[in-house]
Amino acid sequence: QFKSPTRLECMMQDYPLTLKEDDEARVGVTVFEDASYEATELGMPCVTHRLYAPAKNNLAEAAPKAAKGIPDASTTSTEMAIYACNALMLQSIGCQVADARLTSWGGISQPEWPHIVLLPRFCPLFSRLADRFRDPAQVRISATSALVLDGDVVFDGPVTLDGALEVRASPGVQVEVVSVDVTNRGGEFQPVAPDDTTVSEPFRIRGFRPAASAVERLVCVFDSPGAFRVAISNDGAEVLSSA
Repeated sequence: QFKSPTRLECMMQDYPLTLKEDDEARVGVTVFEDASYEATELGMPCVTHRLYAPAKNNLAEAAPKAAKGIPDASTTSTEMAIYACNALMLQSIGCQVADARLTSWGGISQPEWPHIVLLPRFCPLFSRLADRFRDPAQVRISATSALVLDGDVVFDGPVTLDGALEVRASPGVQVEVVSVDVTNRGGEFQPVAPDDTTVSEPFRIRGFRPAASAVERLVCVFDSPGAFRVAISNDGAEVLSSA
């Protein structure tokens, strides 16, 4: 009998042992650099690993852990780890993504990379990322930018982003972006006190929320079936051709 609600689980390294008699079983592993890059190259120590960043501690418990150099396992650090993962992957294929800045949210100081979210329908595997950015040397994303990508979207041309941009293609839609030139302040955050009940809980547990300037975020949604070739600017998406 459990004293409180709990869950049954096994260690990840135990699971492959159950497959050792199965000749058809395929077990893989993903290896990703921890936060040593920020510490050695940027002078920004970070205790959160990029692929192991659980969200299980509130900020009151997490901040003292981070101050002692212990992984804090907070929602704040989990979200920052996702941004770091995606930014570093784009850097690795040659995109010019700005390095992290040292910021503090919820009492936890850590590197904050551009807010890049690559949803599974955009790129489920790292091996396909280069196919989504055909000319990565021309991709430039500033430190204060936010980029959300979803669906069958390909960038084939210069990308200059200094702000917030969201590009979504619905199922059955193909989008080729030949250029991006967007500048706004839509990617900024503002602090939130964990005990401020006037603010929604999803933001309180993070210690931040989108700033008022988030209304400047440029959102481009393509939901009509077909293939589109577009150019994106501050005015929105211009369809150059369609099929």
